[in-house]
Amino acid sequence: MDYTKYGDSQSYSNYMNDYARLYQEIFTNRSYNKLMSPVYGLMPDNISESDTPPLNIQIKLFYIQIVGLEAQTQVLSTIYQIKMKWRDPRLAWNPEDYGGIKQIYLSESLLWLPDTNVGTATGASITRPDEIRALQVLNTGRVKWPTQYFTENICRMQVSKFPFDTQICMIPFLTWAYEAKFLNLTGSMSDIQIQNQGNGEWDLIDLSTIYTSYGQGEDGIAKMNYQLTLRRVPNFYVYVIAIPCFILTMLSAVGMFWTPNYKAEQLTKLGIGLTSLVSMTVLLQMLAEAIPKTAAFPLLGIYVVLCVGITSLSCVLVVVFPLDNYHRKSNLDVQRSIEKQKSMDSRSLFKLYVNEHIFTRHFTFHVIFQLINLIGFIIFLSFWN
Repeated sequence: MDYTKYGDSQSYSNYMNDYARLYQEIFTNRSYNKLMSPVYGLMPDNISESDTPPLNIQIKLFYIQIVGLEAQTQVLSTIYQIKMKWRDPRLAWNPEDYGGIKQIYLSESLLWLPDTNVGTATGASITRPDEIRALQVLNTGRVKWPTQYFTENICRMQVSKFPFDTQICMIPFLTWAYEAKFLNLTGSMSDIQIQNQGNGEWDLIDLSTIYTSYGQGEDGIAKMNYQLTLRRVPNFYVYVIAIPCFILTMLSAVGMFWTPNYKAEQLTKLGIGLTSLVSMTVLLQMLAEAIPKTAAFPLLGIYVVLCVGITSLSCVLVVVFPLDNYHRKSNLDVQRSIEKQKSMDSRSLFKLYVNEHIFTRHFTFHVIFQLINLIGFIIFLSFWN
């Protein structure tokens, strides 16, 4: 076929004719059948005794983006681009016989493809239709298959340090049809800038490959995992749950114990505590929606329960330890008290002030609860790296 008459160059015309001859050689003369696997099926149990190695499938990760990690369902959603490589000797040719052609691009529908699957995936999809994807084939028979996936993988979460938790999730690749002795999976990564691959709620802090296997002997299946280490960004939970809880507990303690607990003020003080408890139930609801229902109780949950406990105990103490209503002193008593204080030195006045204002039941309760709240909040924040 002469393509120069259609305005193309002679070199392009020669290339297309050589390409057509190569295509005919592979799919007609060699009777290439994509339904036949290039896997060597006579592999002995002891691989070292074979002069033919197992088919090696190389998986290289070029890009990954964290879409989300759903706490309730414990499902990790990711988008990533990989390129799988393997060698099919039926596709090899001598470049000198075909005008120096060393690589061609063929439609995915024409070639044998490995049945490499994404394990532990509740959902997986290739983001481009099959009919428009092309594979690169080199003259050595090496095939390169670029693919982009969106997958949802199970990720068992450990939430004991929530919201300062770090999760380790796996994206496993395996082949169900071939035993480990017939097919080998290896993984690698390009230079991915993992610092920018989070989704705002999670930061990707490490990415590595781990090799494991299922079963043994005839039932052994090779598995290659991309291990993702994710660290939660805790700002939302600290600012929206922890700090408001700390402030509510602090204010309720001030409102109930800053002044003596006279019976006339008992209902007012009790109302302050109960209002704080109602507000904390909203924070508890937000916390319950953010974590999975597992046996581990989260760190933030412990602190919120501590705040609820402090406020609840404060309400109980207000009811149990009331004081008789305050009776206003007469003018004569006030005058005598002033004259007595004038006759006292500064040291005696300080002792009198301490006895009347510091060493009191209500102030002692106030100091104890404020210290417990503050210490609990400091311990909680100490887990924030």
